[in-house]
Amino acid sequence: MIINKKWFFTILVTALLISVLLGVKEVKAAQLIFNSGFEADSQITGGFSDITGIDRSVSPPNNWGSDTWDYDFNYVGGGSSQRRAEIVDDPTGAINSKTGKINRVLHFWMREAPPGTNARTRVAAQIHQLDRTEWFSRRKIYVHPDMLLLSDFPGSSRVMFEEIKVIETSRDPHFRITLVWSRLGQSGARWEVTGEDFRNGDFWQLQSNASIPIGEWFTAETYYKAGNNNTGRYVFAIQRKGKPKEVLFDVTNWTHHPNIAPAPADTWNPQKLYMSSGDDVDWIRSKGGAAQLYFDDWEVWSTKPGGGDPTSTPTPSKKPTPTGVNIQGDFDRDGDVDIFDYNSLASNFGSTSCGNVADIDGNCKVDIFDYNLLIENFGN
Repeated sequence: MIINKKWFFTILVTALLISVLLGVKEVKAAQLIFNSGFEADSQITGGFSDITGIDRSVSPPNNWGSDTWDYDFNYVGGGSSQRRAEIVDDPTGAINSKTGKINRVLHFWMREAPPGTNARTRVAAQIHQLDRTEWFSRRKIYVHPDMLLLSDFPGSSRVMFEEIKVIETSRDPHFRITLVWSRLGQSGARWEVTGEDFRNGDFWQLQSNASIPIGEWFTAETYYKAGNNNTGRYVFAIQRKGKPKEVLFDVTNWTHHPNIAPAPADTWNPQKLYMSSGDDVDWIRSKGGAAQLYFDDWEVWSTKPGGGDPTSTPTPSKKPTPTGVNIQGDFDRDGDVDIFDYNSLASNFGSTSCGNVADIDGNCKVDIFDYNLLIENFGN
């Protein structure tokens, strides 16, 4: 059946006006909390301890100095000559289609462990005041080939690259979720995710023997929702270029300590490089390398963009958008303007806050002019 486009738009207009006038709430759409590709004037300051600036290569919210949260870097052991975070050129030499210059990325590296037996060492980005019990995060990760130097490491090496400290107190209870690589570089390298009490053991642990991409960019997605063994959810998936998405972990279990009601997470490390023992860092250095991870194109949403189950993959647009081209009204950045974008505009209609993702024309109001711009591109 062929539907007249003019009549379809009329139906959308009517639905929007009815929902606004009668106060009927739309299904809650995903809201973009923050995004950055580490471009423009993004810079690390304060002796490699903080990041500031606005990444103007992406649309707001893109201000590192905003009040969204307290984001900084945290280190263990040594000084800046031994480990630090920095913004550098893309190790693959790729050109950023938005800036026309070489792509810029966040680089974590550790060259030398601090003195001492079993000396732990880390470079981590940490977020305090997250004020959320649910979120969805997407970012790109590049594992430097130097990590392959661990292939003949005689000890046991674990590399943590994400951590959610749900409850962190001086006394029990504690609760955290950690995502790690174990035996990285060896033929049996694997992924592990654990929900644990810091002192009293694991609530659950899962392992996956999915391949760990090394020497190439891949996309990683994390979904977290605080809850009990029936309502808690943790999903982690990866996608390599040109390949389907792999859901490595889909946990429905405690994502919060049973003895305390769900509350916003204390600390979240969305980017992290943590080595379990200093001798693995020194092993890589002794072979002429350094422990290194890169991160790029980071997005944080209130829930999964596009709706649906966190394990699902968005349906590709029938007319793929050329790389680097943004369509006005494509709020969830999935390459098309569809009903999910419409719902997002409807749920924000009437807002007067600057930086709202649905404020297409940037006048700090979500109004009929933004609606018209969305309709012009609906279906693209």
